Amino acid sequence: MNIEEALKLYGELLKGKNALIFISGGSGSGKSYFAKKLAEGIGSKALVIKMDDYYKEVEFKSKAEYMAYNFDSPRAIDLRLMEKQLAELVKGMKIYKPIYAYKGKRKGYEWVESKPIIIVEGLFTFMLRLKAHRIFIDASVGVMLRRRLQRDIKGRDYGKAEVLDRWYNTVLPAYKRWILPMKDKADVVVDNSVAFL
Repeated sequence: MNIEEALKLYGELLKGKNALIFISGGSGSGKSYFAKKLAEGIGSKALVIKMDDYYKEVEFKSKAEYMAYNFDSPRAIDLRLMEKQLAELVKGMKIYKPIYAYKGKRKGYEWVESKPIIIVEGLFTFMLRLKAHRIFIDASVGVMLRRRLQRDIKGRDYGKAEVLDRWYNTVLPAYKRWILPMKDKADVVVDNSVAFL
C-alpha cells in the first residue's frame, strides 16, 4: 500500500470513530507527513502527538559532546511520561505536554485536550505499551538519507558533514537495531519510497 492509498483508506475508516494510532518508521521515512495529512483528512476530531516532544532534556558542555550524544536511542525518550499522558488522553483527560526545541532543550509545556482520534508519530512508538493500531512507514535507506539531509540542512541549520556523521554513527545503526525489527509488529506497512515526502 502506498501513502496516498493509505491516507484515503484511513481517512474513510476513521470517520466517526475513536482510535489510538501509532505511526513508526525510520528517520526521513515520512512519519510526520503521514500523521499531518491523516489528521487533516479526518478534521477537528484528530489530535497529533509527536514523540520528539518527549525527548529528555540534556545539558551539553561542548559541541563534541552534543555530536556524540545518541538522540536515536529509546533511552533518549521519556517513554514512561509519554505512556502515562497517552493513557490519560485515551480516557478523555487533558494533559500538560512538553514541547521540544531540539538540541536537548525544551521550549516549555502546553495543555492539550483529548480528541476521539489520537495519532502518535515517532521512531519508537511501537515500544509504547498501549493498545493501538500500528502503521509502519517504510522507505529505502537512500531515500531516508536524502530527506534527512534536506530537512536538517535547510530546516535545522546543520552542515552536511554533521548530518552525515550523525547518520552513519547513530541514526542508521539505531534504525537497524531498534526500528526496522519493529516493522513485523505493524498492522499495516505503508511504502513511501517513491514520493519525496
